[in-house]
Amino acid sequence: MPIEDKLLMISAKYIFGPVSRGIGKVNEHLEAKTGKGLYNRMAEAEAKDNKLKENNTLLWAAKKIGIGTLKGLFGAPFSKD
Repeated sequence: MPIEDKLLMISAKYIFGPVSRGIGKVNEHLEAKTGKGLYNRMAEAEAKDNKLKENNTLLWAAKKIGIGTLKGLFGAPFSKD
């Protein structure tokens, strides 16, 4: 078995498995607490964003620029460049 396949199996078992189980647990907790799961909230947020884009393009663009700026400011200390 090539080394790439072994690394893929190890990463799938020890990294992606626990992450997906953790997301599932968060989804179950949110659904039990609020009645809406994580996936429902993501779909609602996307629909709300699309509605804002259709109705008020300038506000939508300002929101996206603001989010990008914040990600750049807080993500810059963590970048390797």
